[in-house]
This record gives sequence, C-alpha cells and structure tokens, in this order.
Amino acid sequence: MVSMRSLLAYFWVDRPRVIYFVLCCAVVVLLAWKRRDEASRALRRYVVVPAAVLLVLLLNPVVAHFLVTKYEETRSLRFFWLIPASLLMAAASVLLVDWLRPRALRLLAAVVLPLGVLATVNGFQSLRHTWQNRITNWYKVPGSVMELCDAIVAESGATKAVFPTPLNLWVRQYRPEIEQPYAWTKVNQASQAAVTIYETLETDEGAVDLDALGAAAAEGGYEYIVLAENGDYTGDLAPYGYAEVYRVGAEPDQVENAYDETYILYRRTEGAHNA
Repeated sequence: MVSMRSLLAYFWVDRPRVIYFVLCCAVVVLLAWKRRDEASRALRRYVVVPAAVLLVLLLNPVVAHFLVTKYEETRSLRFFWLIPASLLMAAASVLLVDWLRPRALRLLAAVVLPLGVLATVNGFQSLRHTWQNRITNWYKVPGSVMELCDAIVAESGATKAVFPTPLNLWVRQYRPEIEQPYAWTKVNQASQAAVTIYETLETDEGAVDLDALGAAAAEGGYEYIVLAENGDYTGDLAPYGYAEVYRVGAEPDQVENAYDETYILYRRTEGAHNA
C-alpha cells in the first residue's frame, strides 16, 4: 500500500488534471453507450480501456510494491506516458459539448469550458517554464558537461572517464563514446575498479579518498577524472599519474546550481604506473 500511495503522490501533485482525466474517461464511456457513434467508441476502445487496464496493473498494491522496490519510481511512472491523456481530455471535451442540446446550451458550454480551463491552469506556468526557460544549447545538456566532454574527446576520442554526480547523468546523452564506471546509482558491476570508484565518490562517508580513487581509476583504465574544485578531499591523485589539464565553471557570482560549480579535469599521463 505504501508503494501504491507513493506512485499516486506523483500524479496528485497536479490534482485538477487527474480529476479531469478520470471525468473524461467516464464521459467517453457514457457517450459510447448512449450515442454509439464511431468517435466515442474508438476513444473508448483505443484509449480509455487500455488506460484503465494500465492503471489497474500498475497501481494495485502487489505490482506497485514490485515496481518501487525493484526499479526507480520515476522509471515506473514512464509507463503512463503511453496514455495520451491530453488528447483524450481534448476529444472528450469536444464530444461532450457537441452532445449538448439545444444549440444555445452548446454555444454556452463552448464559451464556459475554455474559461474554466484558463481559470485552473495557473497562468500556464508549466508551459511558460518549458518554452521560456533559459535553454543554453540544443542538447539541453548542462554546458559544463558539454565543455568537459568536448575537451576529453578532442584529446583522446573514445575513452574512459570518471564524472561525479550529477555530471555523470548527462555524459552518455551527449558523448556516448565516453565510458563511465557509473552513472547515478547504476554501476558497472563487471569491474571491481568501477565499484570501488563509485563507493569512494558516492557512498563512503567523510572526505573523498583521492588515493583510493586514483588507484582504482588507474587499475580500471580510466584516463580522465573530473572532480569539483570545492570538494572535501584527502590524499592525492598525482602518485597515480593524474594531473590537471582543464577547468570549467561559472564566475562565483553566477553559480546557481551544481552544474555552475568549478570542475577540474585530470588526465593520466602516458606511461604512468600504479603507485
């Protein structure tokens, strides 16, 4: 039950949309039963029924518990993208207005319904955020990640590199030729060096042990390491052949999030041996 409530909480953030979606499903079923027109029956057959089946499958306590414990909640929620909710709500609204009689009532509903939408969309805040937000590049990838990846590929082409979180979330999207030991919590379990790197950077408590990181990175063949300048570290990467080759970051007064911080790119010199 806890897992099911956790999934439902994501949708309940946009409560009017959820309520109206359910109402539109009911409207389509009612129209398909009362009017028996092709449009209503097609919506019921191809949208409402599959949506209901998907909701029952994913939001029952047994399946919800399995999805939340075995996979990330956000990954499970992507199944709902299969439901064309916006299309259904628009089509059901039009069908409902068209069903009204007499003509004057239909015209009144055609005016009132858009006004009701305008009154509940909070000034189209979500749309404004999507279309008016600052987009720095066509990839929609943080500029610091692009700059670091370009510097690596320009020197070595396809290679292996260690990126800290959250930078590692974007590398594969922009430069898939760069192999990472891990991204987020997904670790290359086939490599003990990758596991050690992940534990050193992400799960070990206290300051990051650069000696352990350097040794594991060198053992795993990771030619590059990216570290935040203001991180808490002990030890040194130099004994393992790593030296600073590049820096990226915004001016101190322009730092708004983790991607604007200053990051240092270290490269392992050719011929370096493990310490």
